[in-house]
Amino acid sequence: MTKPDVLGGAMIESIKSKRSIDPRLAFDRKVLVVAYVIFSLCATFTFVGHIDLSAAAYPGYTSGIAVLMIAMPSLIPYVLSGLAAWRLMSKQWHLMLKHRRLRLYLLLLLIAIGTLFSSLLMVGAFNVSLTRLRVAGLFIAETVGYLGAAGFFLSEDEWRST
Repeated sequence: MTKPDVLGGAMIESIKSKRSIDPRLAFDRKVLVVAYVIFSLCATFTFVGHIDLSAAAYPGYTSGIAVLMIAMPSLIPYVLSGLAAWRLMSKQWHLMLKHRRLRLYLLLLLIAIGTLFSSLLMVGAFNVSLTRLRVAGLFIAETVGYLGAAGFFLSEDEWRST
């Protein structure tokens, strides 16, 4: 009767150890989420500030939802790349032994520079007229760039030789 108890106790302990999260991984996940929320809010506010919202100004109680739906294209690059970065970080974090935080911070720095550039472009700092096609191209370029950066910086394959 003691053998099943011992085996059952060992199994429970192994399940608990698999569930426990490395504190460094938990901290890096928090940094990733906070940074992506800040970057997406900055991009969303500059995008909504660029759009003429006079048609949706006073339609009733749904005006907040209408503005959220209008702002969705500016959130797409951040949501997709954030999910990809979270997945890559969670999946391969135990394999990335060298320069773990440096790669995460380089990714966030690159996304911060991209967000600053796109926000300045939306505000009109570069004297470029923004059409709907250019704004859509900007969001597509941001999505591809941020997904590529997450794959490059957080993927274990790129850093195997380090």
